[in-house]
Amino acid sequence: WDGEDLDLLGYYRALCRMKNELSALKDGTIRVTEAGQGSVCFTRENEKQVALIYVNATDRVRKLPEGYTIRFGRCMDFDGSDHWLEPGGFCLLTLDK
Repeated sequence: WDGEDLDLLGYYRALCRMKNELSALKDGTIRVTEAGQGSVCFTRENEKQVALIYVNATDRVRKLPEGYTIRFGRCMDFDGSDHWLEPGGFCLLTLDK
């Protein structure tokens, strides 16, 4: 067990913490809401919360929907209001109902 990748371990701990803290990830329904042209979005939703998981496998930035809180991932903010997903990136967004 010597020589663990502490950054990777911290990354997985953060994912586990979100799974335990966010109600939509715990018991929400899951569906693919977008797929194609190098990106995919999964939606997890329950009566309290909506969670969007975006993956961008393209070489272009992708505009994210407004009104959501960025919980995890690498996103960019060009103009102070719109959020964009980096090329090759992924993110988790949430919206409380």
